[in-house]
Amino acid sequence: MNNYIAFYVHLVWTTKYREPVLHKDVRYPLFEHISYIFNQEQHHAVHALDDEMKKIALYAN
Repeated sequence: MNNYIAFYVHLVWTTKYREPVLHKDVRYPLFEHISYIFNQEQHHAVHALDDEMKKIALYAN
């Protein structure tokens, strides 16, 4: 039996007083990097609880 969950995230961030601190030479490479990370297949994979517990145990050691 398979269970599927749709989880949507809308991220919005800003700086205090909306000051433009991301310069153009950094802004677009940063956006590309965020997009690359988000679109990787592993971020969409659903793992069983046992798999997640094994990961936690590995990081704890």
